[in-house]
Amino acid sequence: MKRFSNLEPGQVRLVYWNNVPTPYMDERFACIKNLLGDNFAAAYTLKGAKSHGWKIGSPRYQVIHSGATAPSLANDATLILKILKYRPTHVVALHAERVAPLLALLGRFLGFYVIFWTVTTFDTWIKRSKAKEWAKRFVFRLGSGVVSPGADGIAYARKYHRQVAAAVVPHSIDLVHFASPQMPGFRRAARRAILTNNQANGTIFLYVGRIIRDKGLFEMASGFSRSSAAGSGTLVFVGDGKDQEELRQYCSNMGIDTRFDRFQQRADLLDFYALADYFVFPTLGDPYGLVIDEALQGGCPVLTSPAAGELRGRISDGFNGRIAEGTGSDAWRDLFDAITKSPIPRHNKSLLPRPIAPLDYATRLLSALQEVGPLAGPSSASETER
Repeated sequence: MKRFSNLEPGQVRLVYWNNVPTPYMDERFACIKNLLGDNFAAAYTLKGAKSHGWKIGSPRYQVIHSGATAPSLANDATLILKILKYRPTHVVALHAERVAPLLALLGRFLGFYVIFWTVTTFDTWIKRSKAKEWAKRFVFRLGSGVVSPGADGIAYARKYHRQVAAAVVPHSIDLVHFASPQMPGFRRAARRAILTNNQANGTIFLYVGRIIRDKGLFEMASGFSRSSAAGSGTLVFVGDGKDQEELRQYCSNMGIDTRFDRFQQRADLLDFYALADYFVFPTLGDPYGLVIDEALQGGCPVLTSPAAGELRGRISDGFNGRIAEGTGSDAWRDLFDAITKSPIPRHNKSLLPRPIAPLDYATRLLSALQEVGPLAGPSSASETER
């Protein structure tokens, strides 16, 4: 198989194709840039996302994008052409991109590795179809392999291709930044800054994220209202979303003490993580839930539904949180009753079992590329037919 890149054997030129810019990917990309120099570029499907309001500084690495603000096949094709002009040895892309099969075919034909970032998905937010299921079998066979934040993502890929080459690259967060809520003094200051006019009382249960039905917020609120925690606790919601007013009214009708705050930039989130006695993540289906890691790093125990990816190894029942038996209202009632009877305390240290910093992520990613797509680049048929 011929080599597409003009680099010498043993060198790598990487393009990482992500859907939109995010703070955590910006941190990781900056670290990859430090390791690869000018042989790294980030590619974005869109310039931004309407559902998020993150403020991100000017990138410290090369960025490739189609200039589009709305998804379309034409824009994706334009982006692929720009990626090809970069002449990469490796491209990391989401397996769910509509043009993933085309990208993988081009990699095989032109001589560069296409490795798919793969996460588990849930029926609650993905519409399954026979065509999509067949396409995934095709995509995972065409690509060079997969990388995933954990075992759930790899198991998902191997449902479609049992022999797919795979490696784990755990998610990272800014460990120093999100460690601030561990400190008692920081927590006291946060309570003074936020809890004006008694806007939250008793045990504080914090949710951070989009206020939409798919996040299981109505089921969680219903369970809370029927639990022993409701008499001495407050639900605090931080975020924006199309169902916010409906949720506010729903909680009011059930007599739940609540507080709603708008979307917060990461620097402002620290006060809320410090404020919480528990972080709640009631999702009906989420591939990971990075906010879980952020809360745990700040010493806050997490209550989560089982419909989040890679929970094994992150949540240790009774130590740093609890996993509900299901996603429905009754499961949440039982979970709130359980922690009322046997509380899980906050800690003045990280509760995250395996903290991963952005530089760790970058190092592990390059190591993973060697496992699923050798850094020397395609050089023989046996390598590319794995």
